Amino acid sequence: MEVRKENGENYPPKTLRQLVLLIQMKLVNLGRNVQFLSDPVYTELQTTLDNVMKVRASEGLGMHPRQADVITVHQEQVLWDKGILGDSSPQTLLDTMLYLIGLNFALRSGVEHRILTVDQIEIGENDQGEFIRYHEKVSKCNQRGLKDYHVTPKSVTAYASDVSDKCIVHLYRKYLGLRPADAPTALYLRPLSKPRPDRWYSVSPVGEHTLSKTVSRLCAAAGFSGFYTNHSLRATCATRLFRSGVDEQLIAKTTGHRSNAIRNYKRVCTEQEATMSRIVQGKPRKRRSETASMSSSSCEKSRALQKTSTDGINISVNVTVAK
Repeated sequence: MEVRKENGENYPPKTLRQLVLLIQMKLVNLGRNVQFLSDPVYTELQTTLDNVMKVRASEGLGMHPRQADVITVHQEQVLWDKGILGDSSPQTLLDTMLYLIGLNFALRSGVEHRILTVDQIEIGENDQGEFIRYHEKVSKCNQRGLKDYHVTPKSVTAYASDVSDKCIVHLYRKYLGLRPADAPTALYLRPLSKPRPDRWYSVSPVGEHTLSKTVSRLCAAAGFSGFYTNHSLRATCATRLFRSGVDEQLIAKTTGHRSNAIRNYKRVCTEQEATMSRIVQGKPRKRRSETASMSSSSCEKSRALQKTSTDGINISVNVTVAK
C-alpha cells in the first residue's frame, strides 16, 4: 500500500504483483520456502494486494501498456526511398542488416543483436532459391536451462528477394565481404571512420546500447511519429504473418514463442476491426480487394455427376472444385 515510484507516483497493478514475487524469490534464494500468493498464512497480504490492484486498475494505471509500434510496408518503403536503408555507406549497410535480420528472424532488443554471431547465420540454396538461415543459441524464451533443455532452438529461413538492392541474402553477402579478415565472431562491427573499398568495418563489435537505439533512430530520421524500438521489428514480423492468414503455430516457430504471449505481437488492423464491426451489426461483409483478386483469378469448375440406381432413380450431385 505504501510502495511508490521514486517520483512519488503509484505503481500499476502488474508491477505491484511483480514486486511481491521478487521479494518471494529473494526469500526462497535465502532458504525460506514462502508462497505469498497461494499460502493461507499470507491471506492478509493476498487480500491487501488484491484490493490495491483493483483500486489502481480503476484509476486506469497500467490498463494500456505502451507497446512498440508496428512498421507498415509503406513506412518500410519510405526508409528505402530516403536512403535510410540501403548499402550506400558503412553505417547505412550496418543499420540495414540489423533491420532485415531483426524483421526476418523476429529478434528482440539490442541484447539479442549484441550476442548474435556470424556462425549463427548460414548461407545456402535449395529448390526455392538462395537463403540465409538463422540458428538460435539462447534467447529470452529459450535460455537452455533445466526447463528448456528439451526445447529445440528455433531456426528461421529468409529467402532471396527479386529486388537485389533490398535482398537480405545479397546485402548480407556484401556485408560479410566488407568485414576484416581477422574479424571477431560478433556479427555487428563498428564502421571505420575512413573506409576502404575492400573494408568498411573495424574489429570492434558495436555496443548493446547503440544497437538497441537503431530502429528508433531510423524511424526518427524518416519522420515517423510513434513509439518505435528494435522490438517493433519482432512485432512487425508477427503482425504481417498474422494479417496474411499464416497459422499461429508457424508464426510461433518464427518468433520462438511457446505460450499465448505471441498474441500480444499480432496487431489487428483497421480493416479487420471494421470487418468484425460489420459482422456484429449484421451488415454484409466486404471482401478484401486481395481476396477478390485471388478469387477471380482462381478457376472453379462445376461438374454434374449422375448416378443411376437399380430402380431407375437419377440422382444429380453438383460438385465445385477450386484450384
